[in-house]
Amino acid sequence: MLNEEDQDFLRRKQWDWVSSEVPVGHARETHVLIRRFELPERYQPRFVDLLIRIPNGYPEVRLDMFYTRPDVLEVATGRKPHLTDVYETHNGLQWQRWSRHIENWRPAIDNLETFFAAIAKEFN
Repeated sequence: MLNEEDQDFLRRKQWDWVSSEVPVGHARETHVLIRRFELPERYQPRFVDLLIRIPNGYPEVRLDMFYTRPDVLEVATGRKPHLTDVYETHNGLQWQRWSRHIENWRPAIDNLETFFAAIAKEFN
């Protein structure tokens, strides 16, 4: 499950969130679901469910990609944002995958707050 540092971060943000452990092959990973996550005005819809997959080995292993539901489009073009055209099924639901990667992940230093800072840059 989530470490205390990550739980504290999510509580401070006051998001409607839940975490759960799910089987992935022969292993397990933690999923963090944030309900009604608000996106900037340039995206449609303005509120989505946001899924973060936390792999075994975290925080030594970096967080990678995030997922939204329903599909997100850019208001100006009516198109999907760059590198969001792949879908994955998690917890029985189909999610739009945002293929984003933190290149300079600092093992055992970076955390969920660091990852959300990268997500925030993506949306701005």
